[in-house]
Order: sequence, then C-alpha cells, then structure tokens
Amino acid sequence: MMDQKDIDAALLHFKRHDPVLAEVTQRVGKLQRRFEKRDAFTHLCRAIVGQQLSVKAAATIWERVCALYGNKKMLLPREILATRADTLRKCGLSLNKITTLEDLARHFAEENIDPKRFPRMRSDDIIAALVAVRGIGVWTAQMYLIFGLRRPDILPVGDLGFQNGIQRAYRLRARPAERTIRRFAKKWTGYESIAALYLWEYLHIDIHRA
Repeated sequence: MMDQKDIDAALLHFKRHDPVLAEVTQRVGKLQRRFEKRDAFTHLCRAIVGQQLSVKAAATIWERVCALYGNKKMLLPREILATRADTLRKCGLSLNKITTLEDLARHFAEENIDPKRFPRMRSDDIIAALVAVRGIGVWTAQMYLIFGLRRPDILPVGDLGFQNGIQRAYRLRARPAERTIRRFAKKWTGYESIAALYLWEYLHIDIHRA
C-alpha cells in the first residue's frame, strides 16, 4: 500500500531517471490529494457515481445516494439491490449507472468479487474481475487500484488528465498516444501511480510562479 516511504523513494527515483518529472515534483511540492478510507464496495460505488461528471456534480449526487441509507460511511450490496431503480434515479443517477451499481452489488453479494482476496491478487487480475461488471471499464478499475488499494505502480494511460499533465510537463504539441506514455513511463517503473498523482496536480498550478 502506497505510503510516504513510497513517495520519498519515488522522488529519488525520478531525480535519478527523469529530470523533467523531478522538476514537476519540485514545482508541485507536497502532494495535496488525500486518500479516503472506504471499503471496496463503497469506494467502487462512489467511483461509478462520479464517472464523466464534474467533481461538484458527483459529490452532490453521492450525498443524495448516501442519504438514502442514513448517511452511513459504508454501503452494503444488499441495500443497493433492495432499492428501486426510480428511487436511485431521483438522486440524479443515469439508468446506465443504476444498472452498473446493481450489477456490482450482485457480484459482491454472490462473492464473484471478494475484496478480502485483493491484497494477494495481481493488479491485472483485479482489473479483470472488476471489468466483468457491466459498466465498469479499465479506467474505473485503475482508479480503484490507485485510490482504493493505493498501489504505487498503476499506469492510467487512458486518463485524460494524466495525458494533459504529460503534455504540459514535457511540452508536447498534442496529448500523447499510449505508446508515447509507455515510453515515458519506462523511467518511472514501480512508481507510475505516484508519477500520475504529481502530473494531475501539476495541471492546477501556475508554472510561472517563483
């Protein structure tokens, strides 16, 4: 699980192997992003709710969903399965997201997905288990690996913000293609998630500041 020791090791690694990313880390400074402690099912539900939405809109809808269950920190698969679709619809969820939540709940209830096994599983195998859920793609699975399981070596090649961060940091004319990202990432081996965290934050700072 990614912790400050991993981040410190990553900073040293970037300094030795990728001067551009090392400069990015210096400009960003201390990472501001916080990892929220949620169980696997609740974390994935939150990720589904937030798909293709602004941060503000996703937070509003998530609050409405949580209110259905007494604002508990932990949602249960059986609760989702017992909730009528029109009730979830009134929270602002699309029909596709409701279907995804229901399918995820079934996978957990039937133990086709068992989060107790995740610490012993390879990342690729976890992704394969999650994308078996209707409506969950590789991006959502990777975000769970980074922010839920806090694995330090996940490369989210399909993430638009990550692509934009690379474009800005390396002064590319256009967002990089997958093969270009993988070429850069050869310098980050073992710390790809941490590189992504810094590149995401790099998008939101003034690069001309002192």
